Amino acid sequence: MSGAGASGRPPRHEERGSTDPWRASAACYGQTFAHAAVGLAITDGCGRFLQVNDAFCALTGHTAQELAHLHVLAVTHPDDAPETRRLLQQLYDGDIPSFVLEKRYLRADGTAVWVQNSVSLVRDERGQPLYSVALIQDISDRKRADQELLLLAQRLAHTEKLEAMGRLAAGVAHDMNNSLAAITGPLQLLQRSLDGGVASPDEIRQEVQMAVRAADDAARGVRRLLRFARQSRDPGLGERQRLHLGTLLDDVVALTRPRWRDGALAPGCQIAVIVESRAASAVLASAAELRDALVNLVINAVDALPAGGTIRLLTRDETGPDGTRTVVVSVADTGTGMDAETQRRLFEPFYTTKPPGKGTGLGMPMVAAIVERHGGTIDVRSAPGQGTCISLHLPAYAEDDARAEPATDTPTVGRPWRLLLVDDEATTQAVAMRLLQRAGHQVTAVASAERALAMLDHAHGARAFDALVTDVGLPGLSGWDLIDRVHRSWPKLPIIVATGWGYSMAADDLARHGVSPQQVVAKPFRIGRLHQALEAAIAAMQT
Repeated sequence: MSGAGASGRPPRHEERGSTDPWRASAACYGQTFAHAAVGLAITDGCGRFLQVNDAFCALTGHTAQELAHLHVLAVTHPDDAPETRRLLQQLYDGDIPSFVLEKRYLRADGTAVWVQNSVSLVRDERGQPLYSVALIQDISDRKRADQELLLLAQRLAHTEKLEAMGRLAAGVAHDMNNSLAAITGPLQLLQRSLDGGVASPDEIRQEVQMAVRAADDAARGVRRLLRFARQSRDPGLGERQRLHLGTLLDDVVALTRPRWRDGALAPGCQIAVIVESRAASAVLASAAELRDALVNLVINAVDALPAGGTIRLLTRDETGPDGTRTVVVSVADTGTGMDAETQRRLFEPFYTTKPPGKGTGLGMPMVAAIVERHGGTIDVRSAPGQGTCISLHLPAYAEDDARAEPATDTPTVGRPWRLLLVDDEATTQAVAMRLLQRAGHQVTAVASAERALAMLDHAHGARAFDALVTDVGLPGLSGWDLIDRVHRSWPKLPIIVATGWGYSMAADDLARHGVSPQQVVAKPFRIGRLHQALEAAIAAMQT
């Protein structure tokens, strides 16, 4: 056949006799082929168009005469050409009888159109390939709808995250106000006692201890919020660590407290939260992801207790019939429960029984995705009026080496250090300086990276100081800039990062600037934790 015709019979290597039924129906075939509602194209083994119909011409914007001089790949989007070539090769090699491929054609005006190609091979009586027949359907509308649905899902997921962040921020603000009251109250009593000179040493010690405990509570609340916030901006947080699930439960209870305690008390009901950590085994998991999942489950449990009730958080070990060990964490409530239809659709995206504005229907699918990523399963037990228990079953890990934050306040260093302290917050700098000086160290404090570099240049760096203690958020040059320059000019000078971002700092940020997690101390820091970090950093430089 000399060109790609818009009508007529398909190409044949030999003509049949005049009594062939095909010849009798050739005219009918030609009309059917030419005017079919979907695109039809016949190509040879080299990918050249032999015959096309009107719908295919309209789809590509080319005439039949133009297509007669074009190769299949010439009208295929470059990104889809390799897969098209591979499948056609397999088709003609006899590896596959047919294939279906979603791809893009490039129209004559340069625009792309999404199509679904259903391609099959026609062979002669001897089984030799003759030509391939493609049925082409325009799926541009479906692709646009899929993209719009994806964007909608992303926006709703973002909204869900913002709502969760709002709930957690409100909880942290509430607890922070309580902590500040617990700090300022004892300090006012202490000040009045010192002014009046009537307080005993035991009374003064007690007031100071109260303020310190309250400050520690406030710091833990901030760290919880930072850990949650970092999950949405730092993919590195998905890195797994050996983790005892019981260690997450305190965080989950604290993060959700505004909903199950204060939020429930406002309408006059009471919700009790009971925690039982029985699991001895650890799991290999992302702490932030599992924390997020458990927070979601507890919030759902609160919503199921409009008249109050009990929420129980439980971890336990479980061994299957085949000896497989799992760790189970359950969230059970005594609330309204779910009927069979709700349970069936529980993990269906956008399905929610909550009123408009109260839920997006993405919370439980998110929980399911987190559990699936950890190789676990979910068990749901519920009945109307009998409450709900949702259990996450996660593979147990053999060991537990999760890093614990040191709690000691006892200095362990046998000699005083010469420290260069960099912090632009005057109050924070003054407090840190006094703590270090009272521990017996010599401290030089500056408020900027530029000033620190000048002092190091003037004092010959590591010969004048035993270590650098710096914040990250500094005016002008940042703390990271300072650390990078110190690494280049004074590579033997130990560095400690003391920052309000603390243990929520991204692992890739630390690695990029040559800082290990052991060199990070969270503000407000305890002097024992700072001593431990300094001792390790100095010892590492001396080996």
